Amino acid sequence: MEEKTPPKLIVGKEDASQQLKSQIEKGEMHRDREINSETELQQAIEDCHNWSQNNKEHLSGLFDTPSIAKEYDAFSYYTPINLDTSKPIREKHKYNQFMINLEAYRVWVGCHIDHLTNICTQYGINDMQLDTSKRIFGDKIFIGHGHSPIWHELKDFISERLGLPCDEFNRVSTAGIGIQERLKEMLDRACMAFLIMTAEDKQPDGKMRARQNVIQEIGLFQGKLGFKKAIILLEEGCEEFSNIQGLGQIRFPKGNIKAAFQDIREVLEREEII
Repeated sequence: MEEKTPPKLIVGKEDASQQLKSQIEKGEMHRDREINSETELQQAIEDCHNWSQNNKEHLSGLFDTPSIAKEYDAFSYYTPINLDTSKPIREKHKYNQFMINLEAYRVWVGCHIDHLTNICTQYGINDMQLDTSKRIFGDKIFIGHGHSPIWHELKDFISERLGLPCDEFNRVSTAGIGIQERLKEMLDRACMAFLIMTAEDKQPDGKMRARQNVIQEIGLFQGKLGFKKAIILLEEGCEEFSNIQGLGQIRFPKGNIKAAFQDIREVLEREEII
Protein backbone atom coordinates (compact mmCIF):
# COMPACT_ATOMS: atom_id res chain seq x y z
CA MET A 1 0.00 0.00 0.00
CA GLU A 2 1.36 3.41 -0.98
CA GLU A 3 1.96 5.67 2.01
CA LYS A 4 0.37 9.08 2.01
CA THR A 5 2.72 12.04 1.77
CA PRO A 6 2.73 13.91 5.09
CA PRO A 7 1.47 17.51 5.05
CA LYS A 8 4.07 20.18 4.35
CA LEU A 9 4.16 23.90 5.07
CA ILE A 10 3.71 26.15 2.05
CA VAL A 11 4.89 29.24 3.96
CA GLY A 12 8.01 29.86 6.00
CA LYS A 13 8.14 28.47 9.54
CA GLU A 14 8.58 31.96 10.99
CA ASP A 15 5.45 33.21 9.23
CA ALA A 16 3.50 30.11 10.29
CA SER A 17 4.73 30.48 13.86
CA GLN A 18 3.62 34.12 14.04
CA GLN A 19 0.18 33.33 12.65
CA LEU A 20 -0.54 30.45 15.01
CA LYS A 21 1.05 32.15 18.01
CA SER A 22 -1.30 35.09 17.44
CA GLN A 23 -4.29 32.72 17.25
CA ILE A 24 -3.24 30.92 20.43
CA GLU A 25 -2.91 34.24 22.27
CA LYS A 26 -6.41 35.23 21.10
CA GLY A 27 -7.69 31.89 22.35
CA GLU A 28 -6.13 32.49 25.76
CA MET A 29 -7.91 35.84 25.92
CA HIS A 30 -11.23 34.16 25.09
CA ARG A 31 -10.64 31.46 27.70
CA ASP A 32 -9.78 33.93 30.44
CA ARG A 33 -12.35 36.64 29.68
CA GLU A 34 -14.61 37.81 32.48
CA ILE A 35 -18.07 36.25 32.24
CA ASN A 36 -20.77 37.00 34.79
CA SER A 37 -24.05 36.09 33.13
CA GLU A 38 -25.70 33.61 30.77
CA THR A 39 -25.91 36.31 28.09
CA GLU A 40 -22.19 37.02 28.35
CA LEU A 41 -21.45 33.29 28.17
CA GLN A 42 -23.56 32.90 25.03
CA GLN A 43 -21.67 35.81 23.45
CA ALA A 44 -18.34 34.29 24.48
CA ILE A 45 -19.26 31.00 22.83
CA GLU A 46 -20.29 32.77 19.63
CA ASP A 47 -17.00 34.73 19.61
CA CYS A 48 -15.04 31.52 20.14
CA HIS A 49 -16.81 29.74 17.32
CA ASN A 50 -15.72 32.63 15.08
CA TRP A 51 -12.16 32.35 16.46
CA SER A 52 -12.18 28.60 15.82
CA GLN A 53 -13.37 29.14 12.24
CA ASN A 54 -10.55 31.63 11.78
CA ASN A 55 -8.10 29.02 13.05
CA LYS A 56 -9.33 26.62 10.37
CA GLU A 57 -8.79 29.26 7.69
CA HIS A 58 -5.24 29.91 8.91
CA LEU A 59 -4.43 26.19 8.87
CA SER A 60 -5.84 25.86 5.36
CA GLY A 61 -3.42 28.53 4.19
CA LEU A 62 -0.35 27.05 5.90
CA PHE A 63 -0.27 23.50 4.53
CA ASP A 64 -0.33 21.89 1.10
CA THR A 65 -3.25 19.67 2.08
CA PRO A 66 -6.60 20.46 3.77
CA SER A 67 -6.23 17.47 6.14
CA ILE A 68 -4.81 19.52 9.05
CA ALA A 69 -7.61 22.08 8.87
CA LYS A 70 -10.22 19.31 8.55
CA GLU A 71 -8.85 17.50 11.60
CA TYR A 72 -8.99 20.71 13.62
CA ASP A 73 -12.50 21.51 12.41
CA ALA A 74 -13.79 18.01 13.18
CA PHE A 75 -14.47 18.71 16.84
CA SER A 76 -15.62 22.32 16.43
CA TYR A 77 -19.26 21.18 16.18
CA TYR A 78 -19.40 20.95 19.95
CA THR A 79 -20.96 23.69 22.06
CA PRO A 80 -20.20 23.29 25.78
CA ILE A 81 -23.31 25.01 27.11
CA ASN A 82 -26.50 23.18 28.07
CA LEU A 83 -29.00 24.43 25.50
CA ASP A 84 -31.76 22.01 26.50
CA THR A 85 -34.69 24.30 27.29
CA SER A 86 -37.34 21.58 27.20
CA LYS A 87 -37.16 21.32 30.99
CA PRO A 88 -37.38 24.42 33.19
CA ILE A 89 -34.48 24.82 35.59
CA ARG A 90 -35.55 25.61 39.11
CA GLU A 91 -34.29 28.96 40.37
CA LYS A 92 -31.95 27.51 42.98
CA HIS A 93 -30.26 25.36 40.32
CA LYS A 94 -29.72 28.13 37.78
CA TYR A 95 -26.48 29.37 39.34
CA ASN A 96 -25.03 25.87 39.54
CA GLN A 97 -25.91 25.16 35.91
CA PHE A 98 -24.34 28.47 34.85
CA MET A 99 -21.12 27.60 36.69
CA ILE A 100 -20.99 24.14 35.09
CA ASN A 101 -21.46 25.67 31.64
CA LEU A 102 -18.87 28.35 32.35
CA GLU A 103 -16.22 25.86 33.46
CA ALA A 104 -16.98 23.58 30.52
CA TYR A 105 -16.59 26.57 28.20
CA ARG A 106 -13.15 27.39 29.60
CA VAL A 107 -11.96 23.79 29.24
CA TRP A 108 -13.45 23.67 25.72
CA VAL A 109 -11.43 26.70 24.62
CA GLY A 110 -8.37 25.17 26.30
CA CYS A 111 -8.80 22.01 24.20
CA HIS A 112 -8.68 24.08 21.02
CA ILE A 113 -5.58 25.91 22.26
CA ASP A 114 -3.95 22.57 23.05
CA HIS A 115 -4.74 21.33 19.55
CA LEU A 116 -3.12 24.35 17.91
CA THR A 117 -0.09 23.93 20.18
CA ASN A 118 0.17 20.24 19.27
CA ILE A 119 0.17 21.17 15.57
CA CYS A 120 2.95 23.70 16.18
CA THR A 121 5.04 21.08 17.97
CA GLN A 122 4.34 18.26 15.52
CA TYR A 123 5.33 20.30 12.48
CA GLY A 124 8.17 22.25 14.08
CA ILE A 125 6.35 25.58 13.92
CA ASN A 126 8.01 26.88 17.07
CA ASP A 127 11.38 27.33 18.73
CA MET A 128 11.28 24.05 20.68
CA GLN A 129 14.01 21.58 19.75
CA LEU A 130 11.90 18.55 20.67
CA ASP A 131 10.84 15.69 18.43
CA THR A 132 7.31 15.12 19.70
CA SER A 133 5.26 13.71 16.85
CA LYS A 134 2.58 12.40 19.22
CA ARG A 135 0.43 14.06 21.81
CA ILE A 136 1.27 13.35 25.41
CA PHE A 137 -1.51 11.51 27.22
CA GLY A 138 -2.11 10.28 30.74
CA ASP A 139 -2.53 6.66 31.84
CA LYS A 140 -6.22 6.28 32.75
CA ILE A 141 -9.31 5.16 30.87
CA PHE A 142 -12.04 7.75 31.44
CA ILE A 143 -15.65 6.59 31.54
CA GLY A 144 -18.34 9.22 30.97
CA HIS A 145 -21.87 8.22 31.92
CA GLY A 146 -25.32 9.32 33.02
CA HIS A 147 -27.51 7.83 35.75
CA SER A 148 -27.71 4.34 34.23
CA PRO A 149 -25.75 1.85 36.36
CA ILE A 150 -24.44 -0.08 33.34
CA TRP A 151 -21.23 1.96 33.44
CA HIS A 152 -20.19 -0.17 36.42
CA GLU A 153 -20.12 -3.20 34.11
CA LEU A 154 -17.77 -1.38 31.75
CA LYS A 155 -15.57 -0.28 34.64
CA ASP A 156 -15.32 -3.87 35.93
CA PHE A 157 -14.46 -5.14 32.45
CA ILE A 158 -11.71 -2.56 31.93
CA SER A 159 -10.22 -2.62 35.41
CA GLU A 160 -10.66 -6.27 36.44
CA ARG A 161 -10.58 -8.18 33.14
CA LEU A 162 -8.16 -5.97 31.24
CA GLY A 163 -6.20 -4.66 34.23
CA LEU A 164 -6.35 -0.98 33.22
CA PRO A 165 -6.90 1.97 35.59
CA CYS A 166 -10.23 3.79 35.22
CA ASP A 167 -11.44 7.27 36.05
CA GLU A 168 -14.86 9.01 36.10
CA PHE A 169 -16.12 12.35 37.34
CA ASN A 170 -17.34 11.17 40.74
CA ARG A 171 -14.46 8.80 41.42
CA VAL A 172 -13.24 11.20 44.11
CA SER A 173 -15.21 13.64 46.21
CA THR A 174 -15.47 17.02 44.48
CA ALA A 175 -16.02 18.83 47.79
CA GLY A 176 -13.69 21.81 47.82
CA ILE A 177 -12.58 21.16 44.24
CA GLY A 178 -13.65 23.52 41.46
CA ILE A 179 -15.43 21.99 38.47
CA GLN A 180 -12.81 23.38 36.11
CA GLU A 181 -10.03 21.86 38.21
CA ARG A 182 -11.70 18.45 38.24
CA LEU A 183 -12.39 18.54 34.49
CA LYS A 184 -8.78 19.51 33.74
CA GLU A 185 -7.49 16.77 36.02
CA MET A 186 -9.57 14.13 34.23
CA LEU A 187 -8.52 15.39 30.78
CA ASP A 188 -4.84 15.47 31.71
CA ARG A 189 -4.89 11.98 33.21
CA ALA A 190 -6.75 10.25 30.36
CA CYS A 191 -5.13 8.18 27.63
CA MET A 192 -8.51 6.96 26.36
CA ALA A 193 -12.17 7.76 26.98
CA PHE A 194 -15.42 5.83 26.57
CA LEU A 195 -18.51 8.06 26.71
CA ILE A 196 -21.72 6.13 27.34
CA MET A 197 -24.85 7.65 25.78
CA THR A 198 -27.82 5.94 27.46
CA ALA A 199 -31.46 6.83 26.78
CA GLU A 200 -32.43 8.72 29.94
CA ASP A 201 -33.88 12.19 29.28
CA LYS A 202 -37.34 12.02 27.67
CA GLN A 203 -38.17 14.89 25.33
CA PRO A 204 -41.64 16.38 24.58
CA ASP A 205 -41.71 14.47 21.28
CA GLY A 206 -41.10 11.20 23.12
CA LYS A 207 -37.51 10.75 22.03
CA MET A 208 -34.89 9.79 24.61
CA ARG A 209 -31.62 11.66 24.91
CA ALA A 210 -28.42 11.09 26.83
CA ARG A 211 -27.70 13.19 29.90
CA GLN A 212 -26.26 16.61 29.07
CA ASN A 213 -23.10 16.00 31.11
CA VAL A 214 -22.25 13.10 28.78
CA ILE A 215 -22.65 15.33 25.71
CA GLN A 216 -20.33 17.85 27.33
CA GLU A 217 -17.75 15.18 28.11
CA ILE A 218 -17.88 13.86 24.53
CA GLY A 219 -16.90 17.27 23.18
CA LEU A 220 -14.19 17.83 25.78
CA PHE A 221 -12.51 14.45 25.44
CA GLN A 222 -12.74 14.28 21.66
CA GLY A 223 -11.23 17.75 21.53
CA LYS A 224 -8.41 16.72 23.87
CA LEU A 225 -7.68 13.13 22.80
CA GLY A 226 -8.97 13.04 19.23
CA PHE A 227 -11.71 10.87 17.74
CA LYS A 228 -9.74 7.62 17.81
CA LYS A 229 -9.18 7.81 21.55
CA ALA A 230 -12.55 9.20 22.67
CA ILE A 231 -15.20 6.65 21.72
CA ILE A 232 -18.96 7.08 21.99
CA LEU A 233 -20.87 4.04 23.26
CA LEU A 234 -24.41 4.57 21.93
CA GLU A 235 -27.30 2.63 23.47
CA GLU A 236 -30.13 1.50 21.22
CA GLY A 237 -33.06 3.91 21.57
CA CYS A 238 -30.92 6.91 22.51
CA GLU A 239 -31.30 9.85 20.16
CA GLU A 240 -28.18 10.79 18.24
CA PHE A 241 -26.99 14.37 18.36
CA SER A 242 -26.12 16.29 15.21
CA ASN A 243 -22.80 15.39 13.57
CA ILE A 244 -22.48 12.06 15.42
CA GLN A 245 -22.26 10.24 12.09
CA GLY A 246 -18.62 9.68 11.28
CA LEU A 247 -17.45 10.06 14.86
CA GLY A 248 -15.86 7.13 16.65
CA GLN A 249 -18.76 5.14 18.08
CA ILE A 250 -19.77 1.66 19.17
CA ARG A 251 -23.48 0.77 19.36
CA PHE A 252 -24.98 -1.69 21.80
CA PRO A 253 -28.48 -3.11 22.57
CA LYS A 254 -30.55 -1.38 25.23
CA GLY A 255 -29.27 -2.30 28.70
CA ASN A 256 -26.64 -4.70 27.34
CA ILE A 257 -23.29 -2.91 27.27
CA LYS A 258 -21.52 -6.28 27.51
CA ALA A 259 -22.34 -6.76 23.82
CA ALA A 260 -19.78 -4.01 23.08
CA PHE A 261 -16.93 -5.47 25.13
CA GLN A 262 -15.17 -7.22 22.23
CA ASP A 263 -15.28 -4.03 20.14
CA ILE A 264 -13.94 -2.07 23.12
CA ARG A 265 -11.07 -4.54 23.52
CA GLU A 266 -10.22 -4.23 19.83
CA VAL A 267 -10.18 -0.41 20.05
CA LEU A 268 -7.81 -0.58 23.03
CA GLU A 269 -5.56 -2.98 21.09
CA ARG A 270 -5.66 -0.72 18.04
CA GLU A 271 -4.54 2.26 20.12
CA GLU A 272 -1.85 0.10 21.77
CA ILE A 273 -3.31 0.59 25.23
CA ILE A 274 -3.23 -3.18 25.73
